[in-house]
Formats: sequence, structure tokens, C-alpha cells
Amino acid sequence: MAKKSEWQIEREKIEAEQIKAINALTKEQAKALKNAHIALQDFVMEWSDMFDLSGDTPRKLQNSLYEIRHQFQMTTDRWGNGE
Repeated sequence: MAKKSEWQIEREKIEAEQIKAINALTKEQAKALKNAHIALQDFVMEWSDMFDLSGDTPRKLQNSLYEIRHQFQMTTDRWGNGE
């Protein structure tokens, strides 16, 4: 087997850290992230296909926003307003 390059070693290290972090999430946090991923995926697919959104997609995005806010305590006094 060929020796791994530096970028492969670094990538495997990053993947291991990500898996460890994912496994440390609570069930509710993992669900919030999964729902957000699905909502964002739906948005990107609908927007790129026809530059229009169905009635469910904005609602899914809004619900996902509040799920993530709740599960990760993402209040403006804790996280700031993103600026």
C-alpha cells in the first residue's frame, strides 16, 4: 500500500474529529441538524431548479432555524447577531 500523503493524513484527522463531535450530540441536537440539512437541501434543489419555492420549504427552513436555536442555545446574547 502506498504511503499516505500529507493531505490524506490531515483529511483523516479532520474526519475522525467530526465523527467524534457528531457522536457527542444529544439525540435532539442530531435531529435538529438533520432537519436543517434536509430543509436546506430542499431549498437549494428547488431554488436552483426553478428559482421558486414550494409552500413547505420556507416553513421547513423556519422550523429548522428554531430547532437549532433551541438545541444549541443560539441566542443573540450568547452568539451575537452574526456581524
